[in-house]
Amino acid sequence: MAGPEVLRPFLDRTLRVGIKDGRKLTGRFKCTDHDANVILASAVERMPGADENEEPRFLGLVMIPGRYIVNIELKAKEEEDAVSKTTEHSSQEKEETSAPPVEEEEEKKDTET
Repeated sequence: MAGPEVLRPFLDRTLRVGIKDGRKLTGRFKCTDHDANVILASAVERMPGADENEEPRFLGLVMIPGRYIVNIELKAKEEEDAVSKTTEHSSQEKEETSAPPVEEEEEKKDTET
């Protein structure tokens, strides 16, 4: 069985991917290819040696080259739900801090005319 076929049952499941530099990336498995590259959506990153209580860094959509992958773990259903909540919270924070207030822009336009 080819590499992509082995991973097909895990589509849209939460995976934890270990890479050569020690980092662990966790996210929803979206696809792979014949070079064993892996795409994860809503991915978060944990650094090597980081405390388990430490908040992971939100990355979003990532492509992990197959040559850097050391291992792949399927997360338990309870952990998948926890990852979903973490990524939703992180992405909401990112949206809140990056979007300028609409009201201020409208006020500026009114005063310029």
